Amino acid sequence: MVSDESKPQSDYIERLLTRLNPGPVLLSMGLVVFLIALNRGIALLYGVSALVFAIVAVGYLFPLINLRRVEVHRSLPETACAGDTITVHADVFSKDPRPSWMLTLAESLPFKSNTDQPRILLESFRKKKQISYQLTTDVRGRFTFGEAILGTGFPFGLINRTRPALSSSTQLLVYPTPFTVSRMPLNTGISTRSDAESSTTPESGFDEFHSIRDYQYGDSPRRVNWFTYAKSGRLAINQYSHSESPELHILLNCNRNFTVGGKVHNAFEDAITIALSISRYAIDHGCSVAVSSIGHKNKTLKSDTDNSHYQLIREYLVDLDADGEGSYAAGISQVIPSIDYGCQKVLFSFDEELPQLSNYINQPNCLIVSFDKKSYTDQLSASDQSFWSPSGHKVNIYHGRFPGYAFA
Repeated sequence: MVSDESKPQSDYIERLLTRLNPGPVLLSMGLVVFLIALNRGIALLYGVSALVFAIVAVGYLFPLINLRRVEVHRSLPETACAGDTITVHADVFSKDPRPSWMLTLAESLPFKSNTDQPRILLESFRKKKQISYQLTTDVRGRFTFGEAILGTGFPFGLINRTRPALSSSTQLLVYPTPFTVSRMPLNTGISTRSDAESSTTPESGFDEFHSIRDYQYGDSPRRVNWFTYAKSGRLAINQYSHSESPELHILLNCNRNFTVGGKVHNAFEDAITIALSISRYAIDHGCSVAVSSIGHKNKTLKSDTDNSHYQLIREYLVDLDADGEGSYAAGISQVIPSIDYGCQKVLFSFDEELPQLSNYINQPNCLIVSFDKKSYTDQLSASDQSFWSPSGHKVNIYHGRFPGYAFA
């Protein structure tokens, strides 16, 4: 969405004259007057016809001269988040020592909701003019700003001359915007281990000191807390907490039928936002996160836990398209066998398709994100429905209600 720009009345007059295209009419009038003057020999009519021809010549040639040697350099941020308002700067340079008059700079924006493209009037400038405008990045993706177009019909609006003003395009990367997650059934994987249980080290995870307890028959002498024994004469055993390095696997529904809703706020885009927000929350809580796109091509971003992996998730989600066909349930059935049984999984589905996911509903390590299809199909706002199921393993998402409310 482009911010409102004040447009002088002269700009509207010039555009109106250009649309009326009076040039051929004036040329015809001048020719008629000249023929009458030639037939009648009236000097005044010769002067009128010469004036009309001069006006037509200036009206057609001056716009070309006005646009000559004018260049535009555009600058904007390289990255943004969906919903951000960014400022686009444009420097207009003229290598002609004479001033340029009544130029218009027209931009073609790549965003879905921008039906009104910016058209900025440069009334007069010499050598350099700095202009800027604001626009809203409505949806994630990689966007290319093409060539801006300079145009003018000055001085008479007989014809509107245009030409490309930029020699190269400009790229903008728009990430999904995550929300703050406060409620999420996330298994931290932390359990207290006794001395006997800690006698063998698992293949993954690590032990950290948790507390001490009194010595019991069968405890390993290696776990005796000798400092406590030396101080009090009491045999005590060290206890450790063990982290199993928990993993969260997000399985996104990337089928075409999941794009129900508006151009921007549809079910697929809401699912992308939820996936990124959950990923941020899980990584902050020590979970490794993997993401799979279930659709035309099942692609998986392998799990990791650090902040650099979160950046990889952002870039992975930027490029996802809902281009798949077929059943989401069939797609995840091909991927889930390769996921560890104890791994927590997040699934996305419309409410009317939940019976197809009956094998996963109410599983303690599975969260179903259910989208109310009727509200998305009819683009209705829901206000009184509850978000979470009594079991806590299904969360309901409704069109018109910010998805972050469900996880607040």
